[in-house]
Amino acid sequence: MDLIGFMFFIVLAFLVFFYRKKINKRHLRLSIISIIVSVPAYVAILFTLKKIDFTPNKKLVIGIYVSFVIILMFIIILFVVKVIWDFLIQNQVKIGNKEKPFIKKIIKRKTLIITIFHMLFFLGVCLGLFGMWFNSNTL
Repeated sequence: MDLIGFMFFIVLAFLVFFYRKKINKRHLRLSIISIIVSVPAYVAILFTLKKIDFTPNKKLVIGIYVSFVIILMFIIILFVVKVIWDFLIQNQVKIGNKEKPFIKKIIKRKTLIITIFHMLFFLGVCLGLFGMWFNSNTL
């Protein structure tokens, strides 16, 4: 069951990575609200399951919850990295450094730089999911 959960969330993270260029402020707001709302919802679900004497697999329930939070944080990080790089480049252009060779290279390769940062965060999400599903002693 752990392997199925891990594979599902890796595929979900890959889909988020694949559609990273379509992430906008609406997705950012939705992710932040989802993280805030998920905490009381998670507690309410566990409390309800306990009231009806249904004992769920604790590792699976916590794993699914934490994995969704990781995916939502990944969406936030993808948006924030893009905004930060746009701001840094606009700031360099505004102060007149557009003609310097290093800034020219950065402006020319901006999408490649942002994609590399997104790939690093995707790798981090995959490693985090792996560690959470298979190497967690707390669950």
